[in-house]
Amino acid sequence: SNLKLVLPGEEFRCLLGVDPAIKVEYKRANTSNEQFGFMTKKSLSTHEQAISLRNAKANQSVQITIREPVPKAVDDQVKVDLE
Repeated sequence: SNLKLVLPGEEFRCLLGVDPAIKVEYKRANTSNEQFGFMTKKSLSTHEQAISLRNAKANQSVQITIREPVPKAVDDQVKVDLE
């Protein structure tokens, strides 16, 4: 990759790839489905996800940024809420 010019003492960001000492585990915690409404049936699906991080570096803290795509509905009748 190409780096822009960086002056002495100036901060810059450079991604160096995955750190094997940091373990990330995705777990689907809970999923529930329910229907409600008398005349117009509606359904609600809830999905929870847990992310576990483990740092194998002894006495060394690391900064972690988690970026996840936000789910989007392709149907106008479907609404997505994030909590």
